Amino acid sequence: MWRKLCSKSLILYWLLASWTVPLNAQEQSSAPTAQAVTQLMHDQPLSEATWPIWRDYYVRLFFVYDVGEPIEFYEQLHSFIGGIAAQNSDALHGKWAADSVAWIILSKHFEGSASGLELAVAASRQAMALDKNSAMSCETLAGSLIRLVGQRVKTTQLLQDQQLQLDEAEELLQRVDHLCPESRLSFYKGLAKWYRGDRVTALKLLHQGALDHLDHSSYAAFYLSLLASSDLATKPYAETTGIFLKQFPNDPGIQAHHIMALYGDERFSEAYESLQESRQNKLVEQFLGPKSVEAVEEGRWITRYVLEGIKLAKNGSHEKACEEFREAYSRDSENILAAKHLACSLVLRYDQDRSPDPKKLLDETIAECAGLIQRFPDEPELHVTYSGALFRARRNIEAEEELDRAKALGGNLSELAGPLGESQVHQAAEHDRKVRKLARGLLGVLIAGISWLSLMFLLGVVLALCTSRLPNTPISAGMVQTSGEAWLERLYLVVLGISLVFFYVSVPFIALGLFAITVLLFGIMLLFRFVHIGILFRGLFAAWGVIRSAFIGPSNDCLGIDAKREQHPELFKVLDEVADRLDTSPADEVYLTPSSLIGVREQGKGPFGLFRRRRVIEIGVSTLPQLTISDFKSILAHEFGHFSHQDTFFARIISQVTASLSSSMAVMSAAGGEANFVNPFYWFYWLYLRAYMMLASGFSRSREFLADRRAVLAYGKSGFIAALSKVVVNTALFEGSAIKNIQGALGTGQRFVNVFATFREYRSQPELVASQKQLFEIISATKPSWFDSHPTYSERFAALREFPDSRTQVETLLATTLIADITQIEERLTELLTNYVYTVSSDSPAM
Repeated sequence: MWRKLCSKSLILYWLLASWTVPLNAQEQSSAPTAQAVTQLMHDQPLSEATWPIWRDYYVRLFFVYDVGEPIEFYEQLHSFIGGIAAQNSDALHGKWAADSVAWIILSKHFEGSASGLELAVAASRQAMALDKNSAMSCETLAGSLIRLVGQRVKTTQLLQDQQLQLDEAEELLQRVDHLCPESRLSFYKGLAKWYRGDRVTALKLLHQGALDHLDHSSYAAFYLSLLASSDLATKPYAETTGIFLKQFPNDPGIQAHHIMALYGDERFSEAYESLQESRQNKLVEQFLGPKSVEAVEEGRWITRYVLEGIKLAKNGSHEKACEEFREAYSRDSENILAAKHLACSLVLRYDQDRSPDPKKLLDETIAECAGLIQRFPDEPELHVTYSGALFRARRNIEAEEELDRAKALGGNLSELAGPLGESQVHQAAEHDRKVRKLARGLLGVLIAGISWLSLMFLLGVVLALCTSRLPNTPISAGMVQTSGEAWLERLYLVVLGISLVFFYVSVPFIALGLFAITVLLFGIMLLFRFVHIGILFRGLFAAWGVIRSAFIGPSNDCLGIDAKREQHPELFKVLDEVADRLDTSPADEVYLTPSSLIGVREQGKGPFGLFRRRRVIEIGVSTLPQLTISDFKSILAHEFGHFSHQDTFFARIISQVTASLSSSMAVMSAAGGEANFVNPFYWFYWLYLRAYMMLASGFSRSREFLADRRAVLAYGKSGFIAALSKVVVNTALFEGSAIKNIQGALGTGQRFVNVFATFREYRSQPELVASQKQLFEIISATKPSWFDSHPTYSERFAALREFPDSRTQVETLLATTLIADITQIEERLTELLTNYVYTVSSDSPAM
C-alpha cells in the first residue's frame, strides 16, 4: 500500500524541488548568511537598481548548502526576471540578454511550471552560450534536461532523443564536478540513472542526494516516492522513512510515507496513531488518499487474530479463518475489521463447503451476518456481504434491499459487489418480483374465487329463505306477482348475472392452470427421462375442453317431429288461443316428442342465443292420452306463462352456465380419472356448479309459482291441479317403464312398433290402476331440496290453495284429437326413441 503514494507525490515534489538546487559562485569569497539575505530583502527590495547586489548574493549561494536562506529570496528573483522576459516574448533583451546569471534565473523560473521545461532548457542554453565554463550554467542545463526527460518518459524504454538528452546532462554534470568539486550532484545523477532504468544504482544515488540536502524536505520526499514505487524497498520500511521524518517532522509527504511504511511493516496501531497525530495537517490525508486513510484507520483493528485470519482466508482456509475472526471479535466487539472479514469468510466458507446439510449452514451464515449488521448498521461493506448471503439463499429481493442500504450509506457497489454481482442481484430480484406479483395475483384469484363461492352459497341460502316454499298468493285484481317478489326477482337476476360473469372470467385461469399442471408433469417426466404422451394429450384435452364447454351452449337439436300448422290445424288453434289468453306471442316452432313432458324454451344464434330468438314448445305425446283438451290448455297456459315472464330467456343463459360447468367437469373426469380427487380446478367447478345451481334453483322455483298462477287465472284452479296431477303421474310411469322396455326389446333383437300404445295397455291393467293412487301419494310426499328447480307437487298445490276457482267451460275430448294421424305420429316417434336408446346404450348388441 506504501507504493500507492508514489503516483500522487512525484509531480508535486518534482515542482517543489525546482528552486532548491543550490547554486554556484566560482568567484565567491564567502556565502552570505541567512540573516544577511533577509536584511537585504528588507533594506534593498529587488529592482533594476538593486539587481547587482541581489545577483551577487545569488551567485555566492549557488553551490553553498546549509545556509538556510529564505525561499522568498529565490521566488522574488524568479518573478523579477520572469516578468522582464514576459514583456519580450519569454526572452531577455538588451543588457539582460548578455547576463548569463539572468538566463540561469529565467531557466529556474520556467522550471517552476511543468509546461515550461522546454523554455527552461532554451534559457539554460543561452546561459551556456554566454559562459561555457560556468559550473552554474552547466548544472542548470543538466537539471533542465533531466527534468524534461522525466516529464516525457512514459516507459522504461527511452526514445533516441531522450537518450541523447540524458547523455548531454550526464556530461554536463561531470564538467560541474570538475569545475566545482564541492557541488552535491548525487540527486541529479540518481534521476538520470532512474530514467535509464538502473533503479538499484539510482536509488543509492537518490538516497545520498536526499542526505546531501537535509535542508530541503522535497529531496527526501521525492526519494521516498520513487523508493515506494520501485519494489526495491525492504522491510522494515519505517526505518528508512523514520530517518527523514526525524529531519522533517512537519512535511506532509514524508509523514504520509512514514504512516504507510508503518502499515507495511504491520505496525498497524503505530500507523493509526501517526495518522491521528498528523491530522492537523490536511495535506497528509490528501497525500494518502481516502482508501489509504481507511486502511490505516481500520489497521487499528488488525490484531494478531485478525492478521492470522486474513492469512488463512488468502490461502482458502475459510473455516479456520472464521474461527480467528470470531476470536478477535469476541475479544473486542468494536473491532469492525474483524466483523467485516468474518462476514466475508462466512459466505466464502459456504461456497466451498461440502457438508451434507448446506441449507443449515447457509441459514447459520445468514443469521450470523445479520447479527453483525445489527452491531454495525452503518457499515456498507457488511450490508453488501449480507446481500451476498441472501442471494445464495435465493432471497433475492431482500438481497437487493441490502445493496440499496449499502448504497444509501455511501458504499460504492461497483467496488464492493462488483458490476457483475450487482447486476445479478438486481436481475434476480426483478425476476422474483415478477414471480411474487404473479403468485399474489394467483392468490388473489384464489381468495376471490373462494370468497365468491362462499358468498354464492350464502346468497343462495338467503335468497332461498326469502323465496318462500309456500308464497302468499296475490289474488287482488288478478295480480300475479307482488312487489316484494318483483324485487326479489331483480336481486336474483343481479346475483346470477354476477355469477355468470365471474364464471367466464375464471375460464382462462382454469384453462391456463390445467395447461400449467400438464406442462409441469411433462417436465418432471423429462427430468426422469420418462415420456408419456398420454398425459400431455389428456392435459391439453382438458384445457381445451374447459374453453370449448364454456363458449359452446346447449344444443338446439330436438328429438321429435316438427309439427306444422297446415298438418295439425286443431293443435295450432289451441296454441293460439292459449297465447292470446295469456297476452303473449304464440310459439314459433312446435315439436311432438317421444317423452311425457310439455315444456317451452327459447333458441337463437350467437352468444347465449341472444340473436334471432325463436320460441319453441315441445309436447310429449305420451301424456296427451291422459289429458282432455281443457287439461291440455291449463298445462299450456303454465308453459306460456314462462313466455310471459321471459323465463325462457333467462333459463337459456342459466342453462348454458350449468351445462358448461357440467361439461367441463365431464371433460376433466375423462382426462384425469381418479387424479381429479387432487385437482383443485375440478373441485372449484364442482363447488361452483353447486352454488350456481342453488341460486338458479331458487330463481327457477319462483318462476314456476308465477307460471302456475298464470295458468290458474286463465283456466281455473281445479282444472290446472287436475291436469298437473295427471302429468306428474304419467311422467313417473312413462319415464320409469318405456325406456327399459325399449332396451329390453333391443336386447332380444326386437323393436317396438308403437311403444305408446304398449304403454297405454300397461297403464290400463287393473293392478297398475290401483297402484297409480299410491304413486301419486308418494310423489305428493316428496321432500323439498335446496337444489330443486321445481317446487314439489304438494308445495305447488298449497301455494294455489287460496286462489278462487274460476274454471272455464270444460272440453272433455282427449288432447290426442288435436293431432292429425296420431297413430302414425306415435310410430314415428317410437322409431326415433328406439334409435336414440340404441345409440346411447353401450350394452346394445349390433343389429
